[in-house]
Amino acid sequence: MNIVNILIAGVGGQGLVLTTEIIAKAAFFAGYEVATNDVIGLSQRGGKINGSIRFGEKVPTPNVPSASASVLLGLEKLETLRFVDEVIPGGTVLMNRKEIYPNPVLMEKAAYPSNIEEEIQSRNVRFVAMDSDEQAKAIGNIRVANTILIGALSTLVDIEERHFAEAIVQSVPPKTIRANLQAFVRGRELLGAPVSTELPEEGAKEAAATPTAESPYAEVAVKEPHPMDPAGGEMSVVNDASAAPKGDPATKASAPEMEVWICTVCGYAYDPVAGDPDHDVAPGTPWEEVPEDWTCPLCGVGKDAFERQ
Repeated sequence: MNIVNILIAGVGGQGLVLTTEIIAKAAFFAGYEVATNDVIGLSQRGGKINGSIRFGEKVPTPNVPSASASVLLGLEKLETLRFVDEVIPGGTVLMNRKEIYPNPVLMEKAAYPSNIEEEIQSRNVRFVAMDSDEQAKAIGNIRVANTILIGALSTLVDIEERHFAEAIVQSVPPKTIRANLQAFVRGRELLGAPVSTELPEEGAKEAAATPTAESPYAEVAVKEPHPMDPAGGEMSVVNDASAAPKGDPATKASAPEMEVWICTVCGYAYDPVAGDPDHDVAPGTPWEEVPEDWTCPLCGVGKDAFERQ
């Protein structure tokens, strides 16, 4: 097969490294030769960053040639626009509608572009935009937003669903496996792809990572024709937060409970387990003990702008 080139663009703190790892592992589990590039840019929270994954029968170099990306996975709107010209004609741009204002915008020295989607749509690409943050909130964990994008991406590449599931369970913290697999399923559903509806029980990491006849990922879903026009130039918008699955009480009860505080301005999630070591908040620091002068690493607002998720 020809080499598949995937670019990922976002800002520091959005989980780009983990997203790259999951996709690369899935391609490796599918039997492809895989090469990834180190994250390029400012890796601290708020700095623009990007990474790449290449897979195929033979990958001579990890560097994606200019304007040859098969898929651009955009974790943030403006960063997606920055890299749209790296996509081949007829390639796919898959974007989260999240907006994270860079410092010039926060300092009122520049305006955040209001026509980003129109600019991307004007290119000769397939364009899918979705509010994956809102979908993740409906699942119950804002931090699985990127896994929703991975689920959507899985419908665009020749990698079986079970390989993505295996990569997820081997990459994410054990207590978030179920939420991440729910997010992966949701991403596939948003693009109209068939999915395995059962999920492994929380904590069943080893069993989930090794598909068996009883495993929910032992059978590979049959791929239907993709809903996007293969001729390119079409735009599919997945934006209705009301369409997100609300789940029944049993489903909600089985999801891992996490005390996460969400910035109401930019959507940044403060997780007491991880803390914010870059800003002198040690891992394991509960919200009540975070210094009162601490500010959101992405947009700079104070603690009073956060709400418990």
